Amino acid sequence: MNMLNCVKARKQANKDSQSANRLVTIFNILSNINRFRIFRTLTKKEKLTDKELANILEISTSLVSTHLNKLVLSGVLIKKILDQEVYYSLNQSNASLMAVKTILL
Repeated sequence: MNMLNCVKARKQANKDSQSANRLVTIFNILSNINRFRIFRTLTKKEKLTDKELANILEISTSLVSTHLNKLVLSGVLIKKILDQEVYYSLNQSNASLMAVKTILL
């Protein structure tokens, strides 16, 4: 294998490793049942508030908020303020997340 092919192979392996790490991170964050339920609910609804999610999932707003913060920090969700309400939705620009969505649902 010449030097150029070796460099190309190393770059591809690095990309594959980064992609695998992103997928593992998403699966880890979704391994919690409440976070998975939030994720699944937001695949069916475009955007929801923490109170709406709490009502749908029948858990406390504070518990939902805790999980929403973790999902936002991990890049699974995005939050937007509209009309003085905070709405959460799936991060559609996260290609790894969209792949996981396809696999799981």
